[in-house]
Amino acid sequence: MTGSLVRAALVAVFCLAIPGCAGVATDRDGSFDFAAVRNSAWKEPPQFAGDAGDDDAEQLLTQVQRRIDRALTRRGIGLVDKPEADVVLNATLRIETRVQDNDPQFAVFVAEEFEIATLEIEIFERVLRRSVWSGSSHDRLRYLSRATSGVEVRFVPTDEPRSWHLDDMVDRITAKLPGSLGKPR
Repeated sequence: MTGSLVRAALVAVFCLAIPGCAGVATDRDGSFDFAAVRNSAWKEPPQFAGDAGDDDAEQLLTQVQRRIDRALTRRGIGLVDKPEADVVLNATLRIETRVQDNDPQFAVFVAEEFEIATLEIEIFERVLRRSVWSGSSHDRLRYLSRATSGVEVRFVPTDEPRSWHLDDMVDRITAKLPGSLGKPR
């Protein structure tokens, strides 16, 4: 599992270096029988890691949960109470601020400050409580400020609203679920 984590980290680093790139990283336990999974439950509702800074944070998390539930239902995985579930789900949405330095010969702005949203979905084996699959995707939410070159580099706020692409993020992650999940042998 360590090798795939390193690959996932490298993909994430390369994708964040390219503006607008949305990457997906996954990790799985090859010994787990995904074909035996028939139902799931939520460990707890999806949550923000850190401060969401959004008035509609609860609505965003509900949207994530519903989209994940629909993706699993399409694979024949039903939603049940936790004690009856084959697997337990967890989802976390994180917002980070990053600064990207640009080459002034090829870019209008020498630096840009922006927000990145990362959605992480993890599937646990209910009985042993061990993680058997995880996936994450990230997307740029908005530019917070930009700086032009001159004697002094000064960031100017952009006042852009956040552009959430949660459905796309969930779809990118769930598209990478093991092919045998929910499919009898």
